[in-house]
Formats: sequence, C-alpha cells, structure tokens
Amino acid sequence: MCLLLACACLPSHANNPNTHTLRCTNLNALADALASCGALLHLDVSYNALSQHGVQHLAARLHTCPALRVLNLPMCVRASFTHNLADGVGRCSRLTHLRVNYNNISCDAATGYARALQACPALVLLDLTGNSLHCAGASALARSLERYTSLQDLRLPFNYIGFLGAAVLLEASARCPALADLDLSNNVLGRARPASNRFTTGPQKLTSVSFERLHHAAGKCTALRTLSLAYNYFSDPEKAALADRWGAERPGLALQNE
Repeated sequence: MCLLLACACLPSHANNPNTHTLRCTNLNALADALASCGALLHLDVSYNALSQHGVQHLAARLHTCPALRVLNLPMCVRASFTHNLADGVGRCSRLTHLRVNYNNISCDAATGYARALQACPALVLLDLTGNSLHCAGASALARSLERYTSLQDLRLPFNYIGFLGAAVLLEASARCPALADLDLSNNVLGRARPASNRFTTGPQKLTSVSFERLHHAAGKCTALRTLSLAYNYFSDPEKAALADRWGAERPGLALQNE
C-alpha cells in the first residue's frame, strides 16, 4: 500500500529521471500538491473511495500538471459526482492514457467525458470498462470519435451496450483516423428484449433491424485491427453473418459466447 501524503514527485524508474509517477490516497493533499508537480507524467489514484469534495478539488487542480500523460482512476469515483471529474480531465491537453473503469459512469456523465476529451488530441487509450453507458452513452461517445485524432484503443466491456449502440460506434470508428482496437465484449448485444403477449412481434422486428445495422457497419470499419464482440448474446447465424461481413481472411474479430 502506498501512502505518499507529502505528494512529492518520485521517479518510477531509478535510471530515468524524466519519468515521474505519483500515487496517493489522500486526495485533498494530493490536489493541493499538484501545483508543485509540474513534471508529473503519471497520476494513479485508483481503488480509493474518493469524496465529492476531493474529486472537485482534484478536477480543479489538474491544469497545474501540464505534462500529465497517464491518469488512472478505476473504482474510485461514485456515479453521482463523476461529472465533476470530466471537466478537469479536459484540462489535461497532453493526456495519452485515461482509465476511468468501474466508476458506474452513466449516459449523462459519458456525454460530459466525450465532450471534454475533445480537448485531449494526444489521447491514445480510453478505458471505460464496467460503467453504465448503455446505447445512449455509446452514441454520445460515437459523436466525438472523429475528434479523437490519436485514439488507438477504446475499451467498453461491461457497459450494457446493445445492437444500436455498437452499430453507432462501429460507424463512427470509420471516421476515427487512428483507432485500431475496439472492445465491446461482455455487453448486451443480442439479449432478448422482454416481450409481452401484445407486442411480441414488435421487439423481435426492432432487434432484427438493429442487428442489420450492426452487420452493415462491421463491413465498413476496415481500419480496425481488432474488434471484440465476445461474450454477448449472438445466435449462431448472427455470428456467422458477422464473421462473413468482417472477412474470413481478416483476423482480429472475437465472437465467442458465454
């Protein structure tokens, strides 16, 4: 366990004085110290129960770290105030890696992150694993993808994203110039919608139309190196159709079910 309450910048590799990593569990002390850590490259406050005040304090101070490249915040920010952090993230214009996985980020908060990250042109990896984006959150992110000119790796497993959200993301990926790896595993693609006796036909038809859009988009994202749709709820015919659309001679598509 690391308790760097003095918040001094420490070299993560003894032989590389230009690389600095800071890990701290006292967020208020950390935020106050950031102004003296202008060379900080890597900030990790993951797996801590951060208060709303602490998150607001950190967000307001992130601009004092102009060199920050990596920001790790998994499992530490409650959904009710994660939007406070999104505003601060947008101030880190040199950020290359952002991990905010397992913070229960909602669709509304995802819209804030998507907008804020447009100010981070160097962003290479965005990890939103284990949140609550659903299709609306995925669509908000898709609308910003073309602005993420350096993004190579987008991770969205465990987010309740269905056919429509996945299709919109795949369509947008064709306009994201550097994106090579997209992970949509462990979502709800293909999960049967609850059907009542009166509306049995409707949901089945909507699901079919949504799959057709996803199927079409899978053939358009030719710049992707890997696409993981594993551990969703595809039928065997749907998996076969997606594999055929992706291209039998092209590696990188994952479709295995649970």
